[in-house]
Amino acid sequence: MTELLMFENDECLKRISQYEDIKIYASEYLSNLNNNNAIVEKDKKIYLNANEQGKTIDLIKKEAEEEVIAEEKNKIVSNAIMNQKGYSDSRAINYAIKWAKSRNSLYNSYSADCTNFVSQCVKAGGKSMYKPSPTPTGVKNTTKYWYSVRYEDWHANHYIHRWKESTSFIRVSDFYMYWKNKGIKTASYSIKSKLQNGAAIGDVIQLKNGSGKWFHSIITTGGSKGARKYCGHSSNRLDEPVKNISSSVSYRALKF
Repeated sequence: MTELLMFENDECLKRISQYEDIKIYASEYLSNLNNNNAIVEKDKKIYLNANEQGKTIDLIKKEAEEEVIAEEKNKIVSNAIMNQKGYSDSRAINYAIKWAKSRNSLYNSYSADCTNFVSQCVKAGGKSMYKPSPTPTGVKNTTKYWYSVRYEDWHANHYIHRWKESTSFIRVSDFYMYWKNKGIKTASYSIKSKLQNGAAIGDVIQLKNGSGKWFHSIITTGGSKGARKYCGHSSNRLDEPVKNISSSVSYRALKF
């Protein structure tokens, strides 16, 4: 689904009359894939829990529109940007390049691993985790905290690794809200050429396809202005040219 939304390279699928609806459904699926309360059914609806009425395509589109309106209303206009002292773009980029094609065992691993990966890059760049005390086991649904902590759990006759994590560390929208609330400068780009000229190396970029929801996170790791490259997980990419992404995608950047 990530490949579908990023590159739209399935020519057979494009010929289906419901192609745009498929993309909208895919964005909802990806945005909830690391949500432990989400249940995806086969009747073209998505259930957040067993008692909730399924989401239709129209409802997903409406929610996506409301997200755009909310973002416009809540744009940061203050110049009091979060203190960047101690943060290193180069350390974040070096981490991204090192782990773009593999997984760091210090962190949990997901099929939709994109935001988990960029969170690790941001941590490597110098941003500190922010954890509740005590830190609950499992995944905590929150945009107030940002953390991923590995611990050992005794299982039968040996220890296994488990994690304490926040959804802001592993989910696209929650990552964005956590850092936006912390004062990180953000920028929006409606077309790829504007992103290529406006994004700096080290920026975390999030992607949205058409009328769907924000579905993917990547980090710019190279290239010159107008010809950026990126690294990312889920659909693993190492210094992939941004120019290869579908023209239907729009972007928002977090400038650490």
